[in-house]
Amino acid sequence: MTEQRTGLAALDIDQTLAGGIVVAHMRFYNTQLGLGMSESQILSCGKKYRKTFDVPQIIQYRAVHEDAFQQVRSQIRASEQVNSDFELIPGVLPAMGMLVQACMRLEYFTVRPMETKPVTMSWLRKMGLPNSQTVHISRDHRNKLQQIHDATSINESAILIDDSIEPLVQELAKIRGSEGRSLRQRLGLVGFGEIDHQNQTEIKEFAEAYAVRVSFLPRWDLLLLREILRNNKK
Repeated sequence: MTEQRTGLAALDIDQTLAGGIVVAHMRFYNTQLGLGMSESQILSCGKKYRKTFDVPQIIQYRAVHEDAFQQVRSQIRASEQVNSDFELIPGVLPAMGMLVQACMRLEYFTVRPMETKPVTMSWLRKMGLPNSQTVHISRDHRNKLQQIHDATSINESAILIDDSIEPLVQELAKIRGSEGRSLRQRLGLVGFGEIDHQNQTEIKEFAEAYAVRVSFLPRWDLLLLREILRNNKK
């Protein structure tokens, strides 16, 4: 008999499941843009910065050569090699096991170019992640929320675990009508990664004002994840 699922676990990929992104991107940018960075400098960027856009060498280059940067950015986002080089963030596999044990249906939602879908599925499969064939390519945060709405029934609970929590909270608050109401009732947003206390407080206050459920998961910790699942049950 097939086990009945109790809800949807919608999982972002970049900086939520996949790490080492800044390092992989900077190696490509360094070669293509001639930034002259050493390997130790690139590895240091991976420890200091969560986003490639925050790396000083990228900021300086873009200030003068934005068009050239965007051309290379388009290449990097669709690069099979770069997207294959990402690492699995520690603790992901036990956490996915907990979600499966909780009878959650795992699906992946990522803002990436459509042409990266095959390599995305291949990376998930290579990393041993369940249900790797169910990948939704989203245009932006709003589209991601709409895809989750379409993937769930009105009586089905859902959580979205994603590192881009602030813009997601804002977008969910903007969705009007019955779609917005039903999605806010059944979807809990989970902000993944380290977020400072002040920012968390501001996000929570905004979320409460618009009846958006939000919680925070700074790392893949089974005790914290269990508590989030308990709190998000209807």
